Amino acid sequence: GPGRGFSVESLRAINVPFKFDTAKTDQTLLPSDGSSLLARTIPGALETIRNAGHFTYVPLCRPVVGKLLAGQLCDDPTGVSREHVHAEVSADVTRFFNQHLNQN
Repeated sequence: GPGRGFSVESLRAINVPFKFDTAKTDQTLLPSDGSSLLARTIPGALETIRNAGHFTYVPLCRPVVGKLLAGQLCDDPTGVSREHVHAEVSADVTRFFNQHLNQN
């Protein structure tokens, strides 16, 4: 989201683990004003920058009909596999939660 909507002081006060997944070719939000800004400002925050577009993270589109009905929601940058990105994100999120939530 729009990272500039938060004060630097409030972001620097966060003391829980954070990880951002940034779409390198986001067509809707500039990473420098969103997730990348937040990742740079929150202490200890991690960021993964993926070859993905803004809508790559939404569910897979159905052949033909899905693309006709959803328009840009189904348009990923050239060479991006939505299915592959979903698998990577799922594995990364699981690893992050296991690392930070399975602590005694």
